[in-house]
Formats: sequence, C-alpha cells, structure tokens
Amino acid sequence: MFVVFVLGCGGGDLIHAPAVAMGTPDVEIVGVDADFQIGPQASSTPFAGADTECFLGRGRIRGGGQSGDTAVQAWPAALKNGARRVRVRYPGMDEPLYGVLQLCAMPAHATPEPARSEYLIRVSENDVETTHNGTTSVVTERIWDGSHYYSWILWLSRKPLVSPTA
Repeated sequence: MFVVFVLGCGGGDLIHAPAVAMGTPDVEIVGVDADFQIGPQASSTPFAGADTECFLGRGRIRGGGQSGDTAVQAWPAALKNGARRVRVRYPGMDEPLYGVLQLCAMPAHATPEPARSEYLIRVSENDVETTHNGTTSVVTERIWDGSHYYSWILWLSRKPLVSPTA
C-alpha cells in the first residue's frame, strides 16, 4: 500500500508520488552512491525533492516558455532543491550515462492520474542520441492541472555534469 503525501501550497496542495518505476525496458537508474535503484518494478520513491514545484532556469516549469539552454543549465539549482546525481544504464551503451534526477512535487489534482501515484520514468533512444558530442538531454514527464507541470526531470549526459561555477 502506498501513501500519498500532501503538502500545503499557496496555489493548492502539492504531492509527491509514493512510487517510482522505469517505463522503458532494460533501462535502470542507480544513485551515484548506489543508495537506490529504479527498475521496471514499482518501488517506494527513494527520495523527494523540495515541497515546491520544480524550476527550470528563470521560471516555473509551465507551458513551453523555457529555452533549451536554460533547461539544460537548470540541473545545479535542481540539486539544491533535492534532486540526486544518478547513473543511467541504457541498452547498447558501453558505459552508463551520467545524470541528475529530480522527483517533483505536483498538484494533487494533476492529470493524468497515474502520475500522482507513480513516477514512471521513460528514456527514449532519441533522448540518449541527444547526448552525443557533449550535449545534455533534458527528459521530462508533463502533467496538467489547468497549467503545465512536470512530475519528474532527468538530465542526461555522456560526461559528468559539472556546474559552470565550479
């Protein structure tokens, strides 16, 4: 049995999904410290981000107003808000990809409903191909509650993500 945690928010209640699973066959996400693993079977959500909506760059993730560069560079702020560094094992790749995974708080009445009960993470071949030549891929799941939100964000790279201010 999973319990959904409801958080107070000025714009309504926000929740974190109680479970997480990979929606792409043969793909696995592992915490860099090997403290959690996300595979095809649903399991308890291993960590939760901040009790606020996720942000990408200059603004809240709503609509399509974020430029690609802004979204790609938003991962350091996500780490400050509870995101975790991960390695992503993908079929056909000799080495796991580097990444940052943020499990977002979302409106309690967001649709589709399954997003409220389980973070279902999908990584397509195109998402992986985007990481060629040092490019970072930003993979998300969109949900809706009168405005666009995201339930999770995954930044992927073939090289370790290093903050531009480091």
